[in-house]
Amino acid sequence: MKLTPREQDRLTIFTMAELARKRRGRGVRLNHPEAVALICDEVLEEARDAHLAVGDPETAAEASALLAEAWWHRGQNDRAREHLDRALELVRGRGATPAAARVLAEAARYSTLAADYQEAVRVGGEALEMAEQLGLEDVIPQVLNTIGTARASSGDPSGIADLERSIETGLATNNPDTARAYNNLASTLTWYGELGRASELWSEGKAVAERLGNATVGRFIASQLFWVDHTDGRWDAALAAADEFIAECEAGSPHYNHGSAYAIRASILLARDDVEQALAAAERSLELAREVKDPQAVHPALALMLKVDLELGRTENARKVAAELMSSLERTEGDEGLMQLALAAHELGIADEVSSLVARAADRRWTQIIALVADGRLEQAAEQLSEIGDRSTEAEVRLLAAAELAADGRRAEADEQLRKALAFYRSVGATRYVRAGEALLAKSA
Repeated sequence: MKLTPREQDRLTIFTMAELARKRRGRGVRLNHPEAVALICDEVLEEARDAHLAVGDPETAAEASALLAEAWWHRGQNDRAREHLDRALELVRGRGATPAAARVLAEAARYSTLAADYQEAVRVGGEALEMAEQLGLEDVIPQVLNTIGTARASSGDPSGIADLERSIETGLATNNPDTARAYNNLASTLTWYGELGRASELWSEGKAVAERLGNATVGRFIASQLFWVDHTDGRWDAALAAADEFIAECEAGSPHYNHGSAYAIRASILLARDDVEQALAAAERSLELAREVKDPQAVHPALALMLKVDLELGRTENARKVAAELMSSLERTEGDEGLMQLALAAHELGIADEVSSLVARAADRRWTQIIALVADGRLEQAAEQLSEIGDRSTEAEVRLLAAAELAADGRRAEADEQLRKALAFYRSVGATRYVRAGEALLAKSA
C-alpha cells in the first residue's frame, strides 16, 4: 500500500522515536516516555494506524504500548488499558518477537499495578524468557523490575533481589528505565520497614533519572519524596512540594500522583486545624484516585478519607468508606490503607473484619506492625514505628495509645506516650493533635 506524504511524515517521526528507544544503553539522553511527551498522542495513533496499513502490526503494537504508558502517567487508566489491550491483540499468536516481549512486559507491569501479583509474575516470566532468548537488553531489566515488585509485594522477599538485579543490569547499559526500578525498590522496602534505605534509593533514582534523561520517572519520584518529608516530620517542606505539584498538574500537566499530593495537603491541614480545606483536599484526593483506579492509588485515598471523616465526626460516612476499603482489600492482594482501618477498628466496631484482612495480608514488617495495632498492642506498635523511622504514624499511634491507657486509669503510661506524641506534634505545628494531647495531660494533672 502506498502511503500519503502525511502518513509518511508520521512514520518518519515514529521511526525517530523507535531509533531513540533502540539506542538506549549507549548514553542517548532520550527514552520512550520522553518520545511520547514530544510526539503528541494524535501523531502516535496515526503512526500506529499507518504501520497497520503497511502490514507492520508489531511496530503498531509498540506504538499502542507507548500510548498506554502516556495515559497511565496522566492518571487515565481506562485510556491506558484500551491501548494496552490493543497492543496485546496485535502481538497475540506471533511467537517470540521483540514487540511481543515489550508488550508482555507492559502487561505484566499493569497486573502489578492492579495488585494481581500472580498474573504479573506469570506474564512477566513469559516476557523475560522472550527477552533473554532475543537478547533484548532494554527489556530484561524492565521485566525484572516488574517481577521483583510483584514477588516482594506478595510477601516473597526474593523479589528484592530481582529489583536489585534490575538496577544492576539497567545501569550497565545506561537504560533510562533503571530509574523506575529505583522507585519500585524504594517503595517495596518501605513495606519491609527499611525506610532509611528507601529514602536514599528515591534520591538516587531521581539523580539517575536526570542523568539518563528519564524526565517522566524523575517527576514520579519527586512526587514520592514529599511523602518521605511527611514521614520524617518535615511537614512544611512536604506541604510546599505537594502544593507546587498540584499547581503543575492543574496548570495543564496532569499526573498519576495528583491525588497523592492532595492527600499530603489534607493530612497536614487537618493536623493544623484547617478543617474546611482538609476535607476539600481529602475529597479531591479520592476523586482523582478513583480516576486512576489502581489499588495503590485508591486504597490510600480511601484510608485518608476515613481518617478525616472520623476526625470531623462524620461517622456514618466513615463507615461507608471503611466498608468500601475493606471490600476492595478482600478482592486484591495489596494492603495499602490497612493501617488506617486498624486504627479505626475499635471506634467503628470492625475489629474482627480488620483482623481477618491483616491475617491474609503479606507477611512484611509493615503488616506486622499493623497486626499489633489491630490487636490493641499500641505501645509495641509505636516502638516498632520508631525503629523503622515512621515518625508521623508513630505519633498517631502514641496519641491513640495514650487515650486508651488513660481510659483504663493507667495514667503514668498514658503520660509517657503523650510526651512523645506531643514532642513530635509541636515540632510540626500539628495544633489539632497538640490540643488533644494537652487536654489528656490536663486530666492527668
